[in-house]
Amino acid sequence: MAHGFSNEIHPRRVEVFDTGVAYQFYNSVVLLVVGLMCKIDRELNKILNLAGFLLSFGIILFCGTLYLQSLTKIGLPGFLTPLGGFLLILGWACIFLSSFIEQKMDV
Repeated sequence: MAHGFSNEIHPRRVEVFDTGVAYQFYNSVVLLVVGLMCKIDRELNKILNLAGFLLSFGIILFCGTLYLQSLTKIGLPGFLTPLGGFLLILGWACIFLSSFIEQKMDV
């Protein structure tokens, strides 16, 4: 059983918690890469800043609601988790779109 869970927790709640941890980990790593990309390439700042904003709030909504669902008995509105997932998708789409922006080379 995962640390912090009692033995009487339903395995489904542990699975939901593990899903939140996995999504938070992978998207946090991508968020760090986006931050580094913003430092390296100033031209892409606007779209990458948007990606960072979307990823940050996506992680908070998606993973946060999964954590709350698995650790507490708080009833949350059903749209918050999918909204967080949608924000994550939009953040990834911004990163994808930023790869198609042509670079201006000053010579």
